[in-house]
Amino acid sequence: QVFKRLRQGNVIYCDPPYKGNQLGKQNGFFRAFNHVQFWETMRKWCRNNIVIISESTAPSDFIKIWSAQSHVNNSNRYKTKKYEDNLYVHKLCYEKIPQSYITKINCI
Repeated sequence: QVFKRLRQGNVIYCDPPYKGNQLGKQNGFFRAFNHVQFWETMRKWCRNNIVIISESTAPSDFIKIWSAQSHVNNSNRYKTKKYEDNLYVHKLCYEKIPQSYITKINCI
């Protein structure tokens, strides 16, 4: 309901449960999270806002603007898991972002 009251022109950052993430499988929120509905909502929000999404993968109409290798320690198994951490924007949002900003993001 909060997002129904948003005005246009916002910058929104979303960090959903990563699809296929096994670390939170005990958490009911992770199991119940609807990724298809999430991406549809992101497409709607991008019509009037700039939406940046942190995910390991995204549908083909989203553009990766930043990427880095990350590590997670699983205390139960004492193993470190590598994964790719990415930032995506929808192709409509990408056109709204000045290219100088994209360059700065890639330099981080």
